[in-house]
Formats: sequence, C-alpha cells, structure tokens
Amino acid sequence: MNLLQEYDDTFLFKNETYKIIGCAMKVHSELGSGFLEAVYQEALSIIFEKEDIPFKKEEPLEINFLGHKLTKNILRFCMF
Repeated sequence: MNLLQEYDDTFLFKNETYKIIGCAMKVHSELGSGFLEAVYQEALSIIFEKEDIPFKKEEPLEINFLGHKLTKNILRFCMF
C-alpha cells in the first residue's frame, strides 16, 4: 500500500469533506475571486441547501486564552 492509499483509508469524514470542498469549488467557479466574504458565505449557504448538506451559520465559538474568555468568535459554518 502506498502512502496516498494509506492516507485515504484513514481519512475521517472523507465523503463529507469531499462534498464541502466540491461546493466551495462550485461557488468559486461560478463567482470567481474578488468579492467580500459575505458574498461567498451566502453562495455557500445556497449550494449547501441544494446539496442537502446540513449546516448552521454564525454559531458562537467559546475560546479561552490564559483564563480569559475571548469574544467575537463565530464559526461561519458548522456542518454535519
């Protein structure tokens, strides 16, 4: 078994990851580059719904640093 096959066999959430990356590539192919993040986020939401990929947008993420809770941390997408 070569290294690529070994990596492919142990890859967690392989199918889900491929679906997400495929959606991102569709968005990029359609829109290209140069837009603000919000445009791509909205487009990804549309394609995730179309592809039946479960997701939530703008989920808060708690991060602690040296005993302090950092603020303004938001996951753009939380999926599967």
